[in-house]
Amino acid sequence: MRNIEKIKRTLAFLTASVAIAAYSTGCSENVNTDITRSESSVSEDTTAETKQASSLSADAVSNVKTSDSELFSKRDLDPSYDEITETIELSGESVTITSEGVYLIKGTLKDGQIIVNAPKAKVQLVLDGVDITCSDSSAIYVQDADKVFITLAEGSENTVTDGKTYANAEDENAPSAAVFSEDSLTINGSGSLTVNGNYMNGIQSKDDIVITGGNIAVNAANDGIKGKDYVAIADGDITIDAGSDGIKSTNATDEGMGFVYIEGGRFDITAANDGIQAETTLTVTDGTFDIVSGGGHEKSTKTHTDNFGGGMFGGHGGRQFGEENADGFGGMPFGNEDFTNSGDSNNTAPTQLANITADENTSTDESTSDSTKGLKAGTKINISGGTFNIDSSDDCIHSNGDIDIFGGYFTINAGDDGIHSDGTLNIGENAENDFESVQIYIANCYEGIEGVTINQNSGTVYIISGDDGYNAAGGALDTTTENNFGHGGMMSTSTGTLNINGGLAVVNSANGDHDAFDSNGDINFNGGYICANGQEPFDCGDSGNSINYNGTSIITMTAGNTDLSQRYSFVDDEGNVIVSFMSANGNAGQNCTDCKAYSGGTVTGGRETAVQADKYSISVGGTLKDGTEITAEAESGGMMGFGGMNGNRRFGENGEMPEGFEPPTGEDGRPQMPDGIEIPTDENGEPQFPQNGFGGGRGGHQRQQFTEESAE
Repeated sequence: MRNIEKIKRTLAFLTASVAIAAYSTGCSENVNTDITRSESSVSEDTTAETKQASSLSADAVSNVKTSDSELFSKRDLDPSYDEITETIELSGESVTITSEGVYLIKGTLKDGQIIVNAPKAKVQLVLDGVDITCSDSSAIYVQDADKVFITLAEGSENTVTDGKTYANAEDENAPSAAVFSEDSLTINGSGSLTVNGNYMNGIQSKDDIVITGGNIAVNAANDGIKGKDYVAIADGDITIDAGSDGIKSTNATDEGMGFVYIEGGRFDITAANDGIQAETTLTVTDGTFDIVSGGGHEKSTKTHTDNFGGGMFGGHGGRQFGEENADGFGGMPFGNEDFTNSGDSNNTAPTQLANITADENTSTDESTSDSTKGLKAGTKINISGGTFNIDSSDDCIHSNGDIDIFGGYFTINAGDDGIHSDGTLNIGENAENDFESVQIYIANCYEGIEGVTINQNSGTVYIISGDDGYNAAGGALDTTTENNFGHGGMMSTSTGTLNINGGLAVVNSANGDHDAFDSNGDINFNGGYICANGQEPFDCGDSGNSINYNGTSIITMTAGNTDLSQRYSFVDDEGNVIVSFMSANGNAGQNCTDCKAYSGGTVTGGRETAVQADKYSISVGGTLKDGTEITAEAESGGMMGFGGMNGNRRFGENGEMPEGFEPPTGEDGRPQMPDGIEIPTDENGEPQFPQNGFGGGRGGHQRQQFTEESAE
């Protein structure tokens, strides 16, 4: 706390005089009344000794909050005001406060403002039935102070409103919010505050914003609550309707700043852009969050194009036709190069089959779209508790760095990824079969869980996806929507690793070339329980990577649908249900270490998890009645495509297929490309292939049985 204050005060000292002198205030037709007092009736205690254990519960009499975090001072958490410096009855004139003290404010200003210009002073504004409108500036404007507290008196209703245009708006130092502060700003108390930010933002500070209580409703043309150094919230009932971001911090230059910290409260956020956005770190330890960003998942403008990759049926990175030393089948590139065929003297192969699009998606175009994510951070997201209902037209949870989710309940509907990390994504703090400490239900998404390295250590994850459920992949997203066929898929520039160490993971991927668990590198099944439903239940990388089975109990199926009408259960040797869930009705296989897997039946005596209840209920414990044991072995991989053989076979000298190999055919018996695209033919209608092969990417993988030998 002291280090943060020292940095902030040094920065404030260097810039304060310039900022104050740069502009005059609005609502200039009103006469300003200066309120001056020399002594303060309250002091702020910021020492560590004053902190109490966090309970996040309000005292019925004084509404005092408690917190372990040094972000909150004792005075932040205690909204009491036993001694009043001055009582101000608003009656038509703007008020300027120029000295430290506690000011009880009542009444209405139809076109005026409250201004605080008290350098180095702590000022407490107690709002007790206030209605302030300023037509051309901020309704509450802190020009200069050490810190300002806006306390919402118990039982009071308060409203502040600014105009749609501001005086001196062209000045870069002019205010830009209905409640605007140049310095640290705290809002506490138990009353209500409605903020109408018609010009730009609702509540804004060029320093930090702290909220520890109150019923706060913000309607903003731009951002709802905007702090520069940080936004820290301990409690409160906060509703935001924002034309841009809901809650955000913006400091990207000062070390240790630009974060958002939330340890409690209720949040109902509707934002045209991001719901909550931290320039650096977003930390949530508790709270209830209902967030709709970008109009929700049904308003997604994301476009995904099929990159086919190296294999004819979905490989990664094939070579061009006719390229020298193309040793394998690879796949048709569909790039900018013409098809060539050294074995066809008439050169009848088609040219420029670029810009082919399909519904099978592997790349995202977001180059021109606004950010419309639910929770977003520039460096890291830490979540250890809370209840989240997020509906976003883009990713619901997104970090440009790492993500740690060690607690919380999540219901997610995403127009793109459910949870996306550009670094390491950890679900559950410790590797154990705890199904309830973290509960994630992704009801709609393109891909469910995506990161470079994904570690599921515990908890429950239930995914219904349009493409892959889990995707461990690295590198920048390939956002090209044209001429990208044959050049690799989404995030194909580096490898990733997927580790399932504990808990439960259930994935149901939609029909098509989709994987339940996908990794550009290895997949390590080290513990826990999973159900994988996809055309390929598991898919690992092509650079000597493997699917390593070290103890996870598995149910797989290649149903490739989201008609989740069948119950599946893992049952221990004594007949007790470990965990039971709904999934697709397909031909299931299993590979269990310490249990048996069953389909069908009913579970009694267990307890349902909080998030995946009702239609997609997941239950823990109890007993199973009338279930059918699954005896078939689990399998991995899909139908073998041309790219699935990693090269090593060559076409004949005249472009014929290798002996004994027949390409897939359509109903008419002709060789078929995906989505009905035909293989090039010669003048006699016969398939014609390049002399040196199609290139070497991967398509589908051969089916693999999970045994100790093949799993390594």
